[in-house]
Order: sequence, then structure tokens, then C-alpha cells
Amino acid sequence: MKKIFLLITYVLILSSCKKEEQHNPDLNITNAHWYKLNARSADTLFSVYIPNSFSPNGDGVNDSFEPKGNYLLNTFRVYSKTNQIIFETKNIGEAWDGRISASKETVQTGTYTYQLKVNDSYGEAYEYIGSVMLFN
Repeated sequence: MKKIFLLITYVLILSSCKKEEQHNPDLNITNAHWYKLNARSADTLFSVYIPNSFSPNGDGVNDSFEPKGNYLLNTFRVYSKTNQIIFETKNIGEAWDGRISASKETVQTGTYTYQLKVNDSYGEAYEYIGSVMLFN
């Protein structure tokens, strides 16, 4: 019974992620690939999925950057190329739209660093640091 429950939960998590679509390479847009980050958690439902790219061009596909999964969010930050915080939230489901939060100015195409601090349901803390490619 536990295996069936875990399988259903896994399918639900995967189905909540946006579906990838093939794009015209001439548009300079990439498909996001979702990576599951592993943890040492005793919480069998704990999961964190983070895309490696997004394109906030308003086409309705991969227009924002946010982690998905089953976790409790502490802080999600995105840093500029000069290591300044350009996006920060403590609200799960709030995504970065490719703009600087303070000025609403759109950032340039490039690679940006993120920091994600989360907890599992037992209160165990995890920190993930990585990069995401933004295509305009």
C-alpha cells in the first residue's frame, strides 16, 4: 500500500510540472530540464525539482523560474551577475519572472545564481545553490 501511495505522489508531482514543448531554435528559447535534488531526508515525500532554464517571453511556456516539489520554503533568492539579490521570496509558488524585484527592470539573457533554503516535514533544513539560464 505504501508503494502505491508513493507512486501516486510521484506521478502527481511530475504532472504538476509544466510540460516541455519543442521550440524553434531560431527563437533562442530552450526547453527547461527539471532536476530532482537528492536529500538525506527521512521524509519519504520530500522532493525538490529545479529547472535549469526559462524564457520569460510571454509565450506561456517556461515563463518563470521556481522550484517545485514537496517541501517547506524558507527562502528562495536569485542573484545578479554581480552577486546582488534581484529576487527574493519566502512564499511557496511565487516565481521569478526575469525582472529585478525593486525596479521591475528586465534582466539580460544569461546565467543567474539561485539559493534555495527549504525544510522537510521533520524540520530538517536543506540549502541548494545552483544556476539557471535565462533566455529573453
